[in-house]
Amino acid sequence: MPDPTPTTPAVSPYVAQRLLELCIELGTPRDIAAVLAVILDATTDLLDCGRASMLLYDTGARQLRFVAATSEETAALARIPVPLHGSLAGTIFRENRPLVSGNVQTDTRHFTEPAEQAGYRPRAIAGVPMCVDGQPVGVLEALDPHDGAFTESDVEVLMAVAAQAAVAVNAARQRHALERAHARLEDLDRLKGRVLSLTSDAVRAPLTAVRDAASALRRPGADLAAVAARLEDAAGRMEALMASGAEVGALPEASGETEAVVVQGLLREASHESHPAVRIVLDLPAEPVVASAHVRRLRLALVHVVAAAAQSAAQASDGTGEVTVRLTTGGADAFVSVRDSTLRAGGLPPDGLDLVVARVLLERDGGAVDTLPDGVQLRLPLAIGPSAP
Repeated sequence: MPDPTPTTPAVSPYVAQRLLELCIELGTPRDIAAVLAVILDATTDLLDCGRASMLLYDTGARQLRFVAATSEETAALARIPVPLHGSLAGTIFRENRPLVSGNVQTDTRHFTEPAEQAGYRPRAIAGVPMCVDGQPVGVLEALDPHDGAFTESDVEVLMAVAAQAAVAVNAARQRHALERAHARLEDLDRLKGRVLSLTSDAVRAPLTAVRDAASALRRPGADLAAVAARLEDAAGRMEALMASGAEVGALPEASGETEAVVVQGLLREASHESHPAVRIVLDLPAEPVVASAHVRRLRLALVHVVAAAAQSAAQASDGTGEVTVRLTTGGADAFVSVRDSTLRAGGLPPDGLDLVVARVLLERDGGAVDTLPDGVQLRLPLAIGPSAP
């Protein structure tokens, strides 16, 4: 009579205990880097192998990417996309099944670029899919067992680790996304409070002008033309404040989705939207300077800074002032200096909001706004340097 006992080898007590410990470890909330380290450490221990690595699916690129490896080459490996076709990991992911290659160097499915980049030639690989709700999200690999070959039992253990890893990595990524969302909300709350505070201070000046004009109207023989001019000026300043507030309310959320943008073009646009009575002198290099930024945020920041300088120049020189905008590069940054003798170091221009809005916008993309003795300077991270001649 046939033996009804399953043929799949039973795991050792140590392996069972280690899998239980892994389950407990991964059940403790921690950041993604710690989760990956725990998983790879358990993989090399349980399978008694030299190395382990994890790849996750990049939905945008439709390729696999290394996210962790038990080596010092993780950063280099992360830059190498692994194709779904023409690689062992891609085969595992596409077919959603485990795979063992006992002689990697002669296996035509082996994708050699990561090994060449890392300077390490694996001998044998065992890989299994990492699944969430039955759908693969990545691949967990073990490399080069110390006893010479991966066994069926090793694959079973690797599948058990991958099942826990998929859930843990997915949970860690969701926690990270939630933390980023909370950080954005806190950032927006701080911005709202900052802008509301500055707005309330800035509104006092035009409101005082309105009250003074109203008082002047009650006086006999009031100069109605002069009062009307004061009222129009106050109304214009309040409208500018309302426009700035509306722009702040419509600011795009902070994100890492920056792109390359030619700074000269945005500066020309900003100069066109400045005070009509002020001459804007652009001192721009002939070769394109390309910054890494969210285009809408950067454009708004430049518009506000140039407008602030132009407004200050117009008020201080009866509308005949001049503002110089100079673009230079240095190291990994581009610098935009906006200079006007009426801007004092450490002070904001009239109404105060333009530079505040610009500073918030630039800081979101890793830039900054600094005061100069006769203006301000913007620092923008370069995407690439000035084009080669």
